[in-house]
Amino acid sequence: MNDVAEHVFYPLNKDFLVRRHGTCDGHYWANWDLCNMAAVLSIGIFNDDQAKVDEIIEYFWNDKGQGSIQHVIPHLRQRLRRLRLARPRHPVLRTTAGLGPGLLRPPPAADTRRLPLPQLT
Repeated sequence: MNDVAEHVFYPLNKDFLVRRHGTCDGHYWANWDLCNMAAVLSIGIFNDDQAKVDEIIEYFWNDKGQGSIQHVIPHLRQRLRRLRLARPRHPVLRTTAGLGPGLLRPPPAADTRRLPLPQLT
């Protein structure tokens, strides 16, 4: 399995991250980069290859692809802003970007009372 991951899948993932099928850097959405990054990271961990792990960490922080943190966060922020302007009552926004129902909202007034702490003996 190590040989297949190393000699079949890694070159395909690496090629996509470098060339993006011959398109510009912003052509594919972030999920394409992120899937290939996850595959290379998994191959690096599976084969105990620190160079591959370091390569993906460097790509995540500093590369020019859409999977880089420098490019994906502004894109997500812009998309959320457009959703908020288009439909202010969008259910995804009401649940704090889909992370759960009211994750960042304060609890209702009835739930703000403090419960007594259990006594340790």
